[in-house]
Amino acid sequence: MRYVKTERYVLERRAGKALFGLYRNPFSHHPCVRLAVDSTANTDVVMWANKLVCLKDVACPYVVDPFTLETLEYDPFKSEIESQTFTAHPKIDPYTNELVVSGYEAKGLATLDVETYTLNKESKKVNEL
Repeated sequence: MRYVKTERYVLERRAGKALFGLYRNPFSHHPCVRLAVDSTANTDVVMWANKLVCLKDVACPYVVDPFTLETLEYDPFKSEIESQTFTAHPKIDPYTNELVVSGYEAKGLATLDVETYTLNKESKKVNEL
């Protein structure tokens, strides 16, 4: 077992105390972390496009090594999607074999937009709504 070394994890460990306040409320966070990625990446894990991605609805995924569980990168699909959030519960379309993903507050905190898109096995965006 390993913790995903999210930006939040690293900042709080370095400080030796909690820096993040209320859920999805950056105004309750310590000022030094208000622009940091506030994700614990602890809701779901999915193997997609040869990457083990750790998910939480509030942000984009983190990638961990499937064997060592070391944290490798944040937002592996950034070249394909514009949403600032990535569902923690994506689905695989049984007909196209694509990953169906959505993101709420896709343009940022408190925005009303939702983006839905599909990614093929090479992590390329196929459709977006």
